[in-house]
Amino acid sequence: MKKKILLIIGLLVIIGVAFVGYRNFSTGRDGIAPSSSGMVGENVVERGRYLATAADCVACHSQEGSEPFSGGHALETPFGKITGGNITPDVETGIGGWSDQDFLNAVKHGRAKGGKFLYPAMPYPNFAKASDEDILAIKAYLDTLPPVKKDSAKNELTFPFNIRPLVMGWNTLFLDKNGFTPDTDQSNEWNRGAYLVEGLAHCGMCHTPKNILGADKKEQAFQGEILQGWYAPEITGNTYSGLGGWDKDDVVEYLKTGGSKHAFAAGPMGEAIEKSLQHLNHEDLRAMVTYLQDQKGSSHKEPVTKIDKNHAMMHEGEKIYSAHCSACHGVEGEGTYGIAPSFEASSAIRAPEVINLVSAVLNGTRAIDTDQKPTAPAMPSFRHTLSDDEIAATLTYIRNSWGNHAVAVNAEDIAHLRKNSENEWLKTQKMNTQ
Repeated sequence: MKKKILLIIGLLVIIGVAFVGYRNFSTGRDGIAPSSSGMVGENVVERGRYLATAADCVACHSQEGSEPFSGGHALETPFGKITGGNITPDVETGIGGWSDQDFLNAVKHGRAKGGKFLYPAMPYPNFAKASDEDILAIKAYLDTLPPVKKDSAKNELTFPFNIRPLVMGWNTLFLDKNGFTPDTDQSNEWNRGAYLVEGLAHCGMCHTPKNILGADKKEQAFQGEILQGWYAPEITGNTYSGLGGWDKDDVVEYLKTGGSKHAFAAGPMGEAIEKSLQHLNHEDLRAMVTYLQDQKGSSHKEPVTKIDKNHAMMHEGEKIYSAHCSACHGVEGEGTYGIAPSFEASSAIRAPEVINLVSAVLNGTRAIDTDQKPTAPAMPSFRHTLSDDEIAATLTYIRNSWGNHAVAVNAEDIAHLRKNSENEWLKTQKMNTQ
């Protein structure tokens, strides 16, 4: 009930702000310098291809079975379903008739050609940090693609979120139109990482907690969020549950290959690595890690009260781990490089949310194939092998062994996730048979 009241209040605020914004109507063009028409050339197109990859445009603007960038991918949000548009240079259904200014307005201000408001599921609040030159380089690349005539499916948003002009109020409250400003006290590497992380790579879209209206809680940047049934973990300098305890090269390896000794990528993060991050150069990935490891961490830390090693749950978990997990993950949780991650002093294991761990045990998982690691490891499902109590005991044992200390896992939570993740299990089984 409290959440509903807050949502209603938030909507009333947005409606009021939108009304004020309408009275002071802006085309969305203010603050954007007109572009030069002399940019297009082979180097600009290649740079645009790289930047479009960094921005992971293909993920939201491509549908399985259709031509890349022709739209159709449906994104499930708390407010309904939003479908990515066609951004091929088709004049009728794509962006073929768009000027450079139209493209800048859309990508940086959330205003499509003709003035239609885009929903902030399109990360224009992040892209606003990118330079006009980089955004227009992306357009130069998109303009070289084969045009695809394909209308985009309509969004399926609940009332009142299907009223586009309300986005005007959201933008007034939450859209920062200021571009990226380098920090002169930091290194060039740090600033390059900041530019990518905060801008084109839009890491905060998944890893930053959101308020009730879907905007970033900027004071908690990169401190972890739940979305689409997955936990996007904390990626700050927190040494307990963030990246602070990772060696920088291990994080780069994870982003480049989809796996490291600490973890393997699956779910939305796996898709981001497969389609985007693995294709970035080493220098850019290292810069991103440098920036992230320097960010303020959450208050999440080792619990004061630790679970006794003699607790019945720990004994039960140890037995199940030895029987079902140790062959791959090691008797002492040391892992098997390239096959199963280590559990030793692991931020992934100690995370405040256990959705990813429970999902891996219930549904099985398969890491993503990358250019450097084309044969990805997989983990079998224990959905029909272990009970809720057994999974809870096993994960509690893992989360409190080999340098880890974390709260116990609740069997009731596993029962809930078991009931609501049947589709994910079916999807994983299909992946593992391909």
